[in-house]
Amino acid sequence: MRSSAIILSFVACIVGCSDETSTSLETGPTGPPKVTFSEPASGGDPVCVSIGDIADTTVPLLLAIEEIVLRPPGLCTFDQCGHLQLFASGVLNNEGTMPAIELLMGKLGDIYHDGSQHLGTGAPDVLEIRVDVIGPDGIEPLLDQDDEPVTDTIELITVPDCTAL
Repeated sequence: MRSSAIILSFVACIVGCSDETSTSLETGPTGPPKVTFSEPASGGDPVCVSIGDIADTTVPLLLAIEEIVLRPPGLCTFDQCGHLQLFASGVLNNEGTMPAIELLMGKLGDIYHDGSQHLGTGAPDVLEIRVDVIGPDGIEPLLDQDDEPVTDTIELITVPDCTAL
């Protein structure tokens, strides 16, 4: 019994007797924050997505998140933290805290965009999708090192069957 007490005292001193000061366990990311569409990928021509003929279908969108921790509003404890807001043609469509977010087709007035040219404007008929990272306050956009909002965009062609184009 006495040797057990001596061993426990020795272990307690090893664990608790230190000259080092402790630092915060969670400092958060500090590099340049970035969000990009990874599937379908942004940065090129409009991407065709087959959505079938069900009006309230969803389209999964995968995102690459760099130097940002995703958490619900009110649960961020450092600067580079926030949640995602997904916009379709400039209108809020969905929100989330995962690097995958669904485009809710049932919230759109027109779910089909075939990429053809509009007669009046000459602009292609595509669905413009934007993802914004909303900062720790849950209201304002998260800004990058250049004080620009952390965001990405992609253009989609949404038809029942892309192989028919």
